Amino acid sequence: MAVGEVFLSAFLQVLFDRLASREFIDLLRFRKFDDLLEKLKITLLTVTALLNDAEEKQFHSPAVEKWLHMAKDALYDAEDILDELATETLRYKLEAESKAGPNQVWNWNRISSPCSTPSSRGIESKLKKVIEKLELIAKYKDVLGLKDNVGGRSFGFKQRLPTTSLVDETCVYGRDHDKDLIIEQLLRDAPSSKIGVVPIVGMAGIGKTTLAQIVYNNDRVEKHFHLRIWVCVSDQFDVVRVTKTILRSVTLKHTDLNDLNLLQVSLKEKLVGKRFLLVLDDVWNKRNNDWDLLWNPLKTAAKGSKILVTTRNKDVASSMGTVPAHHLRVLSFEDCWLLFRSQAFENITNNEVYPNLETIGRKVVEKCEGLPLAAKRLGILLRSRQEENEWKDILNRKIWDLPDDESDILQSLRLSYHHLPAHLKQCFAYCSIFPTEYEFDKDTLVLLWMAEGFVQQPKAKKRVEEVGGEYFRELVSRSFFQESINNKSQYVMHGLIRDLSHFVSGEFCFRLGDRLKDGNQNRIFEKARHSSYIRGRRDVLSKFEPFHGVECLRTFLPLDPTGMIGISYLANKVPRDLLPKLTYLRVLSFNACRITQLPDSIGDLKHLRYLDLSHTAIKRLPDSTGTLCNLQTLILLNCRSLTKLPAEMGSLTNLRHLRISGSRLKEMPQQICRLKNLQSLSTFVVGKDVESGIRDLRNMLQLQGSLLISGLKNVVSFTDAMEANLKNKKELDRLVLQWSTSLGDPINNVDEEEVSHNPQVLRLQKDLSLGGYSRKRFPSFRETMKAYEQESTKQTLERSYSLDDSRNETVETDVLELLQPHKNMKEIIIKDFGGTKFPSWIGSPLFSNLILVRLSNCRNCSSLPPLGQLPSLKNLTVEGMDRIKRIGIEFCGDGCSSAMPFPSLETLKFDSMLQWEEWSSSGVEGRGDFNNLQNIEIRNCPKLTKLPHHFPGLKRMSIKGCEELETLPRVLTVDDSLEQGREFPAFLSFLYWHVPT
Repeated sequence: MAVGEVFLSAFLQVLFDRLASREFIDLLRFRKFDDLLEKLKITLLTVTALLNDAEEKQFHSPAVEKWLHMAKDALYDAEDILDELATETLRYKLEAESKAGPNQVWNWNRISSPCSTPSSRGIESKLKKVIEKLELIAKYKDVLGLKDNVGGRSFGFKQRLPTTSLVDETCVYGRDHDKDLIIEQLLRDAPSSKIGVVPIVGMAGIGKTTLAQIVYNNDRVEKHFHLRIWVCVSDQFDVVRVTKTILRSVTLKHTDLNDLNLLQVSLKEKLVGKRFLLVLDDVWNKRNNDWDLLWNPLKTAAKGSKILVTTRNKDVASSMGTVPAHHLRVLSFEDCWLLFRSQAFENITNNEVYPNLETIGRKVVEKCEGLPLAAKRLGILLRSRQEENEWKDILNRKIWDLPDDESDILQSLRLSYHHLPAHLKQCFAYCSIFPTEYEFDKDTLVLLWMAEGFVQQPKAKKRVEEVGGEYFRELVSRSFFQESINNKSQYVMHGLIRDLSHFVSGEFCFRLGDRLKDGNQNRIFEKARHSSYIRGRRDVLSKFEPFHGVECLRTFLPLDPTGMIGISYLANKVPRDLLPKLTYLRVLSFNACRITQLPDSIGDLKHLRYLDLSHTAIKRLPDSTGTLCNLQTLILLNCRSLTKLPAEMGSLTNLRHLRISGSRLKEMPQQICRLKNLQSLSTFVVGKDVESGIRDLRNMLQLQGSLLISGLKNVVSFTDAMEANLKNKKELDRLVLQWSTSLGDPINNVDEEEVSHNPQVLRLQKDLSLGGYSRKRFPSFRETMKAYEQESTKQTLERSYSLDDSRNETVETDVLELLQPHKNMKEIIIKDFGGTKFPSWIGSPLFSNLILVRLSNCRNCSSLPPLGQLPSLKNLTVEGMDRIKRIGIEFCGDGCSSAMPFPSLETLKFDSMLQWEEWSSSGVEGRGDFNNLQNIEIRNCPKLTKLPHHFPGLKRMSIKGCEELETLPRVLTVDDSLEQGREFPAFLSFLYWHVPT
């Protein structure tokens, strides 16, 4: 079964928005499709008006369920047709614009007439077919008893009984610590007379109510409060009902009052001078006017009164709480097992009679993943079953196949889903394509949602990515997504939540691995729109045979949930065979699949929005890629064989994200300046050709995040730098300006095949005697690191000195001056700069957000900029500065300011400063230069003889490869007096290598 509302509301909104767009209307009139489209719109509205009633009845009627699936399938087909029309509209528009002059406005008369083309006749035929299909589906409403726009849906839910304050504490496990923390919050003296609100938040079934019950009945709590009140709020908040319940709890008398004013006046009188504890259990609504009404009579109570709120929603908790919410976590396996055993074995007096039941039971508990409700209900379910095969049956069942009258696990989870807005339901259901324990990140998932059309078009000036981000945060807030314990930037779904996503997505999403695991290898997924599969080390063509029968598939996504597979070797014939059959794809990924080419048929995927070819061995993209006018995201990370992008890239005017870090591009394609909608561009390579110059950046004003500009040595005119218009790119916060075209250390991020063709890497891996160590024994970690560092330093120096000596120092100095970014910048890295001085802007205090600066291999500069003036600078690295001999007052500022230099600097690194001899302080008496500096690292500075002595906040210092250093800063030892140790009062560690004693 699947909940039919999935995908539909936001989905239909997109359809109707497209129907209303000016360009769409013009094309339809031009093709005389007006009548058909109007008829389609009316039919769509007719069918969707029946969906609410079908939602409720599908759980009790297989016929309604089948109708619902047919309706959704037809609605998908309708969207595909409309998307096809919209795509042709865009292509004709691009064609007209290309024929128009620079100051002309495009019009339909500049394009060839499409009225009688095969494509036109094909779309007309498809429109008629889908209208007939929808009309036929709508006719069945009377037979099935479906009604239009039925409100007050129950979704087949049983009436939930209200919770009470009573609890059997003998069945509670693993909550002692949580209980103590909550009680401490409740009994703590309040700093003001304001009523304290303590929220408990967590997913459905995690035990929020149980925790509130054991706190409510605790002896210390009972003695502390004059009154204790329990109210089950539930999903329908009624201020009159809740007020009446509170009043009855206080007076212990029934009341017939229904007037809110009289109720509140009476309650106010009863609470005067009383310290109360009010538990509001199962709250669904954020604080609003109704909640404020409820609060009013409570304010007369005595100081120290508290309210304990339980909710599934973090946003509800934050809107009501006066203290941070207590996030309830899943139980440990052992606690979960104890809970399960207390229920399942209650009627079994001798466990030894059933030796295998405990083994099966432990596997059942594993499926619960620490969720108390699941452990308890499954335990109760198995209590009356004492046969081994019955236990195995329950173990192997899906959550939605459990008996409704014996298990309310799904009922509880479905309630959370029921309360999701329609646009979040489709986003959540889509996640059913992720395998067990799969970790995903927000940004990637949002891009996938965008590609599928799930994210509604933003209002005002919001970006669609921001809207998608809000969707994601809402699902986190409602406990559908949880932070990974392994990586805080990654998220996971609890196993039962994942089962819920399978339940609601039904036959429209599938994972190839599940098909094989279920033993139903011949099952056909004709209606499937979204799919994923787990990559193997070598995937052959036969693995993908199930996709041949899924012609309307929109998502083809390879995944590696373990992160251990590495590169998958995939024959080129796989995409060559598959892509012509999957023409409705919106998301296509061959990430980490070892393919070397894509077929030209990629250009036929007119619906494609998301293309990921990262970590492939692809050498070129087919020219037909330039026809993918709907493409929003193109990811080519670490495509180390890729040297050129298609010439027609400028036609991808809907492209919003282009990520090409780690490729070997020599220049950007012509007309890339037309990509005005780009939100992220990882790398821009300035080519030698005037057609691929830095000025192409001028109109990309929406760029956000990080940007690396390499090949700046090819900029021959400072006017080109000025036209790049970096100063007006307000949303960029990280900028790397690199004069060479090298994209990183060749030792890092090299795949297995490249190693065999890279003698430099091969030498480093096989010849471990670089540092003079014998190869008769395996070197120690320190020896290996030393060998690596020496080689790395050598490569850095070689690259520095291999820079073209014919470069114009004056031009490069002027170019950098005119590449001034917006003052919102947070990180700036300058690499391989050949000018003689740094720009005036880089040390300006106007860059108040700048927290990281790195100056690398700027070998012609003889002094450092006044970086001490940057108020927020926390991390500074200076390396490969060959002409620097002394660092002094100029480093701290211009000498005119009385402000303390480097007020925020915490980490300072110097590396490979071969001529550097002396480092002195600012010389201003009574003023510290590095008062907040915590970490210093100085490496490979062979001529350095002197360091400053006063670093009051220093915790760690590392000095390596500084053979001429005569004096070290004084470090506090055990024998030092307090007076001697004041230079480094916070010192923790001091590491120095290659320093003479």
